[in-house]
Amino acid sequence: MTRTEIDGALRRIFADLFDRPEEEFTAETSPDTLLDWDSMAHVQLMAAIEERFNMVVEPEDQVEMLSFDLIGDILTEKLAA
Repeated sequence: MTRTEIDGALRRIFADLFDRPEEEFTAETSPDTLLDWDSMAHVQLMAAIEERFNMVVEPEDQVEMLSFDLIGDILTEKLAA
């Protein structure tokens, strides 16, 4: 899966979870820029990522996934392995 495909899938996940258009989510999207991204939303986001990518996101990765870009970076690395 390419980074572009991963980013597209992430935009759909974010759009569904936060009920906003996909176009609103950029590499800079983070809990600092998206007020709805609180701790409960983060748990839901991790669950949605695990389901969509058919993987388990390890706790040490979950705490690092604090922006759209970082999530994409980590998923790209994990999916390539």
